[in-house]
Amino acid sequence: MIKKLIYIIRRRSGASGLLSHLTQDTRPDVSEEKIQDLHDCLDGRPAESVASDYNEYVWNMACELEKDEDIQGLIEEYQLDIQKAKPRRLWNISWGWQTWMKPIGVGALVAATLFFSPIGNVTAPDALLYETQIGTQKNVTLADRSSISLNTDTLVRVIYSETARDIFMDRGEAIFSVEPDKARPFNVHVGDTVVQAIGTEFNIMVDNDDAQRITVSVLEGKVTIHDGDENNTKTVVPVLEAGKAISLVDRYNVTAHQKVNMERIVGWRTGQIVFRNVALVEAVKDHNRYSNIKIILEDESLKTQHISGTFTIGDTDALLFALENLFEIDVDKRKAELRIKSNAT
Repeated sequence: MIKKLIYIIRRRSGASGLLSHLTQDTRPDVSEEKIQDLHDCLDGRPAESVASDYNEYVWNMACELEKDEDIQGLIEEYQLDIQKAKPRRLWNISWGWQTWMKPIGVGALVAATLFFSPIGNVTAPDALLYETQIGTQKNVTLADRSSISLNTDTLVRVIYSETARDIFMDRGEAIFSVEPDKARPFNVHVGDTVVQAIGTEFNIMVDNDDAQRITVSVLEGKVTIHDGDENNTKTVVPVLEAGKAISLVDRYNVTAHQKVNMERIVGWRTGQIVFRNVALVEAVKDHNRYSNIKIILEDESLKTQHISGTFTIGDTDALLFALENLFEIDVDKRKAELRIKSNAT
C-alpha cells in the first residue's frame, strides 16, 4: 500500500504536479525551502527548527490530495482489504471518512510515505488492479492522466515505471485513452500480443471462448502491434489507423483490416448492446457477457438467424421477448440458463 502511495506522490511531482503547485509564489505558506528542509531532516540534521513549518506543509499537501482520484481509490482499496480480513472487533471504529478527518488521514499517509522513502530512491511500484464484475463498467484515471474504461467482466493490471507504461489485460474489454509521452511508451499486453499506442484511443476485446483471440479497434490516432518476446520482438501490424479494426489469433493469424463497429463500442459505453443484422449466435454470445443468466441456443437452425435491435445491458427479459416475437421458439427456463429451441414445424 505504501509503495502505491509513493508512486502516486512521485507522479504528482513533475513540472505540473502537486509538489510544483504547492511551491508556487502564490502559496506563501509553503516554500521551496521547506522541501529542502525535509531533505535536510532525512539526512539526519535536527528537525526541531522546521517541525512546525513542515507540519503546515503536510497539512496543505493533504488538502490538495483530499479529492485526488488515485488517493481516493487507494483508500477504498485499503478499506476493502480491511473488510475482507474481518478482524475481531476490539473497538467500535467507524471507517466513514468524515470531511474533517480526510486531510488528517491523507496527511498521515503522505508523511509516512515521504519520511520512510527518501525521494529519488523509490522501489518500483506493485501492479494496480482494476476489475469489473459481470454486467458492470468502470472508468479509471491513471497517474499520467491516461484513462481506461472497463467493460463487463474485465481485469487489467497497471505497472508504470520511469521508462514504460505497461497494462496487462487478463480478460474482458476496455477502451484505452492515452496521454502522449515519447519517453514512456504505453503498452497493452494481452497474452503474447502487445498493442503499443501512438497517442491514441483504442478498444481491445478478448474473446470469452478463446483467450488467444483479440479484437483491436482504433478510435483515434494509431497503434502498432507486436509480439511479447523481449529477446526477439516481431512486428505483427506496423500501423493500425483510426477507424480500422483487426482480429488476431495466436499473434500472427491476423484478419484483414475492417471498419470499426462504432455503434457497438459507443453502445456499451452508454450501457447498451446494439445489434445490426447480427447472427443470433453472436448476439446471444454478446448478451451472455453481461448477464449471469446464460442463453443457450440448442438448434443449429437458430444460430444462423439474424437480429437487429438495441437493448439495455443485462436486460435478459427484453431480449427474450424480442426472440419470442421474431422466431418460433420454446424456452426452457432453468436456474442460471435459458435453453432455446425452435418449435417450427
